[in-house]
Amino acid sequence: MIKWNKEKTIPVNIDKLWELFSAENIHRIMPNVIEHKVIEKREGVIGSKYQQKFKEGKREETYIVEDLEYESTETMKHNKIGFTVAKSLEVEAAFTLIKL
Repeated sequence: MIKWNKEKTIPVNIDKLWELFSAENIHRIMPNVIEHKVIEKREGVIGSKYQQKFKEGKREETYIVEDLEYESTETMKHNKIGFTVAKSLEVEAAFTLIKL
């Protein structure tokens, strides 16, 4: 298992920054995601599923992304997603914003 963690202070409004992680804007932070469709939207977000199409060079991969954790308050925004790539590699990614 490989883990990676990075912290960065960004001088911008937390809600404005969180908009980049929305379905409409995901390609701005993940430019290789060329398609993002809602498959199942659950109340409270956790368990919601999306179909994403990812392009790396000439290769395209389609996978299902699931929201595993979600929290949105005035001072903290958090989302953890999970998906399987090429039917063999399980990936989890978490994004957490904390208002300073």
